[in-house]
Amino acid sequence: IKQEHLPGEAVHQQQATNGQEPPPAKRRKKQTAICCPLVYGSIAFWLGKKADEFHTHEWTLYVRGPRGEDLSYCLEKVVFKLHPSFPQPVREVTRSPFEVTEKGWGEFEAAIRLHFKDPSERPVELAHVVKLYDGSSGAG
Repeated sequence: IKQEHLPGEAVHQQQATNGQEPPPAKRRKKQTAICCPLVYGSIAFWLGKKADEFHTHEWTLYVRGPRGEDLSYCLEKVVFKLHPSFPQPVREVTRSPFEVTEKGWGEFEAAIRLHFKDPSERPVELAHVVKLYDGSSGAG
């Protein structure tokens, strides 16, 4: 999986089953890979005159297809773990759009856990730093 605005792939491959046959719904097809291209990242906007000491920016943390596609065909849910200072810092999103929008004043690292529709696939953990400034304007 590649980060931030670049196409990526989550590739699921054959795994050993310890000699036991899983039920048909959980059985993997040999020599088959399923690809779910996705991007994840964040975007932030300065609130300007609407800002106060603790809410200077509105930001969105997201997981979506490379061209904004709905990923409901492969994702069951996405769990976002925000900074503990947010109310309900663990947010579970079970339908598209897989994103969280908040207001705040500081940058932090968020954890993103992808849960796939295929119950035999293990969740994938990602990390992303929610940035309020892009670094090009000299602000921050």
